[in-house]
Amino acid sequence: MRPTSAIITRSRPWVRSFGATAAMLACSVSTNAQYTYEPMHTFHGDTANDTFGWFSRCAGDVNGDGFGDVIVGAWNASLNGIPVGSARVFSGTDGNVLHTFYGEDADGRFGQAASGAGDVNRDGLDDVIVGARLADGGVGLARVYSGATGDVLHEFRGIGSSDYFGTSVSGVGDVNGDGHADVICGTYNANSAHVYSGATGHELFAFYGTDPGDRFGRNVNNAGDVDGDGLNDFIVGAPYADGVHWHSTGQARVFSGATGQELYTFYGVYTGNNFGHSVSGAGDVDGDGFDDLLVAAPFDNENGNAAGAAYLFSGATGDRLAKFLGDHANDRFAYAVSTAGDVNGDGLDDVIVSGYLSSHQSAASGAGYAIVYTAVPCQTADTNCDGECTASDFNAWVSAFNDQSAACDQNRDGLCTPADFSAWILNYNTCTPGRRRRSTRHAPYTAALRQEHPWPGSPRTARPPRPAPMPRTPATTSPMT
Repeated sequence: MRPTSAIITRSRPWVRSFGATAAMLACSVSTNAQYTYEPMHTFHGDTANDTFGWFSRCAGDVNGDGFGDVIVGAWNASLNGIPVGSARVFSGTDGNVLHTFYGEDADGRFGQAASGAGDVNRDGLDDVIVGARLADGGVGLARVYSGATGDVLHEFRGIGSSDYFGTSVSGVGDVNGDGHADVICGTYNANSAHVYSGATGHELFAFYGTDPGDRFGRNVNNAGDVDGDGLNDFIVGAPYADGVHWHSTGQARVFSGATGQELYTFYGVYTGNNFGHSVSGAGDVDGDGFDDLLVAAPFDNENGNAAGAAYLFSGATGDRLAKFLGDHANDRFAYAVSTAGDVNGDGLDDVIVSGYLSSHQSAASGAGYAIVYTAVPCQTADTNCDGECTASDFNAWVSAFNDQSAACDQNRDGLCTPADFSAWILNYNTCTPGRRRRSTRHAPYTAALRQEHPWPGSPRTARPPRPAPMPRTPATTSPMT
């Protein structure tokens, strides 16, 4: 576990769409052919004030037709005149309703969180999980439903009267190697996140925040295979946790699916940024074989008050790979973040970031927008990675040399020495000033979303070899100190 720094690099927005379609995009897999984009399905709530669409995610292949389906929550939907909340699963093929699930408690917020759960019962079809954080007077619950039949497979509940268990839910894949997909549930007030076996429903891990007000568990998600051991890991947001130097900057913590050990802690920068409000695995965005991570800070102020930002971190090193900024003050950009899969067919995963208070073209319109980002290689001479080769890159190289950072290494010998200055001149002379040049990708891939690596004398150490899979037993982690 180590907080680290990295070069801020630039990625190219590849697709833009309204925020409501963000979860739909994350379900799709595209090739690198040229397309125009049109709505495929439009889903509507039943009545006014249903809050239909408050939460939507991929459901996996629920009906076995080989196509991904979608689950949409409506936490204020009514049944027999009582606002119990609902979650509805739609076919990705024809848009038909496959299942509608209802809560039981009035104002229980059933459907405020919902997700695909993977194949929990090993029947060959994906299942879903739905949270109701105000059920049972605020204790909260989460239910796993069979994709095949709609039957309840598991029900998990909080303990305290105001835990708000089920504030966030997600499938996490098979973390204990038994062939069943497992799930994770977060709380809002209990400062915890819990991983459950899909086979038995027993708790596999419980993770806890440092302080009661951290809101640890506000958002939980599948992190992908961050440590390269063949098993998925977890990421948990704590948007009000203290940072290294400031209070309430927010945190995101990553835990091993094999052992429950903490792999990384990422910290927000300034008080009130809500870093960790949304968290997600990013897939492998830089082609190094390790899955990477996304953390949202929707109140980040770098581009204006509460313009918002999303941070992309390397799963291999923990270094920051990129920061994506909202366009205008009060955009709340990065209110939600997710992997988008390999949208453009370049062999690297892409990411999607949404903001709900702007239309991207103009400030504070409230229309909402989402952007899919893809990696674009930086030229070696483009030291500041702004997409251009200009004289300003010399100053950036001097800074990189002084910091002993990766951008200094212009001759790619793994060192940062004065010889790299001559190499920078050669690289600059082969570059077209003022124009982006997209180079082909070579292994090892060091161009796009460039990451820092340890130099001799650096406080960071080399990454240890990938660990062999270990026997998994239920465990509980202690609060971070």
